[in-house]
This record gives sequence, structure tokens and C-alpha cells, in this order.
Amino acid sequence: MCKNFRFYLFAGLVLFFLSNFLFILPAQSEEQKDFLIMYQSVDGARKNVHKIHFASESAAKARFKKLKSDPAVSQVEFGEPFRTLSIPNDSYYSNQWALSKISAPAAWDITTGSASNVIAFVDSGIDYTHQDLDGKIWENSTEKNGVAGVDDDGNGYVDDWRGWDFVGNDNDPKEEAGSEAGHGTATAGIAAAETNNGVGIAGIDWQAKIMVLRAMNPQGEGDPDNVALAIRYAADKGAKIINLSIGSPTDWSAVRNAVDYAYNKGSLLVAAAGNDGAYGISYPAKYSNVVAVGSSNSSDQRSSFSNYGPELDVLAPGENIYTTYWAQGYSNSYAVVSGTSASVPFVSGLASLIWADEPTLSSVQVFTKIRGTAEKISSLGLNSKTDQCGYGRINLLRALKIKLVKGSGPWVYLLDSGQKRWITSPYVFNSLGLLWEDIWTKSDSELPSVTGQPIYSFVKGSGSSVYLLDLGKKRHIVSPFIFERYGRWDQITTISNDLLATFSEVDALSWLLVKSSSRSEVYLVDSGTKHHIPDPFHFQLWGFRWGDIATLSDNAIDQIPTGANVTFLVKGSGSAVYFMDSGYKHWIINPSVFSDWGFRWDQIRTYSDDLVNTIWTGAPMTSLLKGSGSAVYLIENGYKHWLPNPDVFNRWRLNGTDIRPYSDLLVNAVYTGTPLSHLVKASNGRVYLVENGKRRWITSPRAFQNRGYKWSDVRTLPDSLINRLPEGQRIR
Repeated sequence: MCKNFRFYLFAGLVLFFLSNFLFILPAQSEEQKDFLIMYQSVDGARKNVHKIHFASESAAKARFKKLKSDPAVSQVEFGEPFRTLSIPNDSYYSNQWALSKISAPAAWDITTGSASNVIAFVDSGIDYTHQDLDGKIWENSTEKNGVAGVDDDGNGYVDDWRGWDFVGNDNDPKEEAGSEAGHGTATAGIAAAETNNGVGIAGIDWQAKIMVLRAMNPQGEGDPDNVALAIRYAADKGAKIINLSIGSPTDWSAVRNAVDYAYNKGSLLVAAAGNDGAYGISYPAKYSNVVAVGSSNSSDQRSSFSNYGPELDVLAPGENIYTTYWAQGYSNSYAVVSGTSASVPFVSGLASLIWADEPTLSSVQVFTKIRGTAEKISSLGLNSKTDQCGYGRINLLRALKIKLVKGSGPWVYLLDSGQKRWITSPYVFNSLGLLWEDIWTKSDSELPSVTGQPIYSFVKGSGSSVYLLDLGKKRHIVSPFIFERYGRWDQITTISNDLLATFSEVDALSWLLVKSSSRSEVYLVDSGTKHHIPDPFHFQLWGFRWGDIATLSDNAIDQIPTGANVTFLVKGSGSAVYFMDSGYKHWIINPSVFSDWGFRWDQIRTYSDDLVNTIWTGAPMTSLLKGSGSAVYLIENGYKHWLPNPDVFNRWRLNGTDIRPYSDLLVNAVYTGTPLSHLVKASNGRVYLVENGKRRWITSPRAFQNRGYKWSDVRTLPDSLINRLPEGQRIR
């Protein structure tokens, strides 16, 4: 025995509460069994109300459409029938906030567990006489019905008819008085308390049996040899799940070998991450073949005391958990406990429910399903897994409801309401927030014969709301306009309400700008295509705001086809071309203005009319512009030329009503040319006087001097700008 080493219980704060708390439970999603149509004859008599049930939604919708157009029908309604939820009648059920958080009531409509499943608790012992546990205690029938004092099953433990005490080396694994007394009773109640019995609390698995294995002393410490022996005992006695609400910073070979032994025999081992609130997962949770469980609170944040690291698999509720308890001098006690120890039995109970629903799964498959169906809570961000949260917080309904299968072909299906639904692409698969390892290959004959609508990233339930799925989360798309920027109406998949409920809802999708969680590029989305906004200049010309950018996962961004980069020139389906400035579109009234601004035809981007029509309309563009100051410019071939005073403005015969104000951002971005003057020089050396909108060639230096002109007033301009003025009478 290694007496210098101790395993420690992870209980944390324990408070006694023997009276009820009141929690209001949020509504749970209902299990959809069929679709219902009710219709009434035109005479309105109640006796003529008819009801038709359908197993197929498509068939129901087809009949509904037909009845709506039938003149003999005065009223017709279509929807889902009401169904009850499996809410147990345990007196302290209202104290158990965590059950609604992990969708337990909806999951219990699928299964409440199986008495053939045994959960072994390697812990401080259990009060097996507790009113909420006594009917669930596993018994070794060979020893119970055998000869007293004889090792009837030959496993080395005499009369171990209800487990074993590895601390006292006897057959009574009940709790004993000490600072950590009650720990084992608390964990057992969370996973498998007697449920729907009118007293106490509800356990996760209503039917599973509790194997009591005492390996920890009343002070919450345990030798690794005792822990290892208890794990081996559980595996040898057929425990499907081994609950290890214990931990140590040390990797002890005895425990590691015992874990491997139990894992290879088909047991699923579930262990606590640790209560130091620090980086680093405790052993045995740190082993790759053990489910490492951290604690979450009622706000779906990782508990501050919960350890974290790359080995963390999932979170489960672990703060203020109301459960069974034992304390010396008290009977049938209940208490509120906190710690990763309390989180572990939630996962153990979930594993038992999964096996009750799908008894042929291996422990590896159950392990994968627990991770793959974890709810992608907001603290995960847009990541499928983090050191802080693992794969997310467990969700019982999601674990039982989501089933991924494939047959002999390459197609992967999601089972929903008795139908197989083809997952249309790897992007869509990732949008569901699932793991590829969670796909089970079955024979084609085992697959449902009914094929439902293919699964896309856009989904809806029986209501009108449409959602974008993104790494297991759903985002409500706030309007048809927003939806049409991202996709097509034929890409919306209608799924059952209970399946829709397995995706946690995050911020609504209400913007046309998106970026990925790991990259800096920002895109404008239109007609199912994303267009990269290449720089802040274009971003500001479009009048976008940084707060209007929706951050999606890399997967969601990558599945949107990429179009041409955003520019400042836009058009819809018509011929009109617009220039963007500060969120306004300005019609470019003719090719001459287009050329003056130095635009190129390949800079024009075509967008949907819906998008173009939502952009505010500014004044049509001309060749005269100004910013916020008083300076006015004439633009030609992409260069702006300052008009320094009204005399020059009038000489060039410009119209003041053609001046258009633009943002300083735009004005400053236009190349600056030579200021205009009343005296201009062309590339051939000729000097002209600009007068009354015409250019008059000054034919000689003498003529120039005779008029009193100054050479310092002469401005050399592009020939194209000079030639836009008609030629007037020469000056000789």
C-alpha cells in the first residue's frame, strides 16, 4: 500500500438545506410524435370538427393546402399536438435547477433509463439505507444467496453482496463519520436517486443500479491501491459506468493500469477535472480513456473553481446542486453541494441513459456521443472545443435525440422523427456541431426506409422562424431580407421541434457584414455570396459600422461562396451605376462623368436589387465636388483640380448647382492635380486664356505681355482637360 499518497474527493462547499427551494423551470421542447390537422365544416357546428393525424410532415402540409382551398371547409389548422413532459413527482424536484438546464425532462420522454445498467461509485461509501437510494442499490446475487462467510463467486471478497469497503476491507461500504462524510451519497443521488417516487430528488437515470465501492476514508483521502482495486472490482462485476468523483495531481501506475483494465473490459470511466480553479486536469480524468468533467454554473459559465486544460471533455452542472446526503445522527438527509465531484454523476447518469436508449453501443461510442452532442454554450465562443469548456456542456436531449448513421454508401444521415435526412456537405455537418467519430455504420436494411428533407445549414421548426446553424448553435435570421442575402428559400430544412431545441440559441443574425472567429477579413454577404471588403477605406465609403459585423465560425464563413471584392461602384439588375460614399449611392449620370472620375468598368460590382434598393440615395454625380470645407474642385480623369476663386469658376463657365458635397474621406482620396487658372498651358507649349467657357490661344509672347498677363498665373494642365473647352477667337 502506498500510504504517502492520497486521492482526494472533490466536493467543495457543502451546505445543508432541509426545506424546499423554489425555482421556476423553463419550458422544455416537446417530443414530436406526429402532425395534426383540424378542420370544420362551413355550418360551423362543433360536431363537424374533424381531426387527421399524419406521421409525415410533407403529407400533412399537402393535405392542409388542399383543405384550405376547399369551399366546404370553413376553418383549417395545422400543427403539432400537445404532449406531456416527463416531470417526476419527487418533492424536492423544484430545487434541482440543473435538470432543466441539461434538458432532462425532454430526454426522459425518450428513456428514463434501464435497470440493467450499473453505475459503480468509487467514493467515500454510500448511505444505502437512504430513502432515495435504498431501492437502487446493486446486489451481488451470488453472494447474497450464497453461504455466509464463503467467497461464493470466487473473486477474493467474502460476502460482498452489496459492494465492498476497500478502506476497512469488509463487506459494509456505508459512509462513516468524518469531514468528507456524505460525499459518496451526494454523488450517487445526482446520477441515480429513486425517481418519481413522491419523495426527495430525481436522479438522471431512474432505473440504473448503484454499486457501492468505498475507497476513500471519511476525511476524503484514498490510497491509490484501494482506488485501483475498486475500479477493477467494478469492471469485473459488469459496471457499465464507473463514477470517479476523485482526483490527484499524480499519475500512479496502479490506478492507470486499473483504468486501462476497466476500459478494455468495456466500462466507461468518468472522473472529476479538479477543484483548484487552475490549468491542469487531475488524474484519472487526465487519461485519454476517461471522460474528464468540469463544472458549470447556472449561467453556463465554467465554475471558477473548476480545473481546465486540453484533456477536458465536457462541462456539467456543479454549483449549488441539491442532492441526497449522509451525516452522522441524521437520516434521509439532503444538501446543496458544489464541486467537480457533483458534475461527474450528471455525466455518469447521461451515459446510462444513452446505453438504455442504444444498448448495443460500445463504451467508446458512448464516450464519443457524450462529447459530440455537448451543447455549444456561449462561453465556447465560436469554437468546437476549448481548454476552458471542453466540447461544451452536456445536454441529455441532444445526446439521446441526435443519431448519425451511414449505410454502405458515402452518405451520412441524421435521424429525425423516424426519417433519415442526408447531411448535404461537410460544412453542414460541422454546422451541426457534431463529431465525425459519432457516425455509426449500419447495414442498409437497418436504416429507416423513409427519407426526409436533406439537412442544410438553414433550419426551422413548425413555426416561421428560420435559423442559421453554426457549430451546434442556432442564430435567428431576423427578416426575409437578411435571409435572402445569405441563402435561398429552397435551402431551408424543416426539422422537428425537439431536434431544433437541441441547438442553443445565440445572437440573432441581423447584419450583412460577417467575419470569421479566427481571421480579420470582413465580408459583405449578398445573394448567398460573400464579398471581401479590402480595406477600411471601402468599409467607410459604404457607411458600415464596426458594430454591425456578425462573427461566425470559420466553418460558416468558408461554406459561403466567395465573389468579387467590394469596390465603390455598384449596380443592380438595371443599367444604372452608382458611386458609394458614406453609405449613400450616387448615380453616375453619364459616361462622361464616369470617365472624369477615372473609373474603370471592371470596378463595377453587381448586387441584388434588394440590396441596392436598401442603400440610401444621394445626389447624382457630376464633375464638381467639395468636402466639408469651402474648396471646390473640378475632377477630370481621376484628378481633382482646385478652383481657387469665383473668377476662375466663372471663366470656366461652370454651374454652381453641379457642385456635389462628399465626405472628406473621399475628397482626400482623389488624386490632386494642378489648380485651375484663367491662364493654362497645353503639352504643345500653347498658352490659352480661359474666358466665357472657351479657350483662346495667345499666339505670341508679345500678345501675352500686351495684355498684362503674368507668367506665374499660367497653369500647365492635361490636354484632355483643356480640350474639353471649345476653342474661341485667338489673341494676337
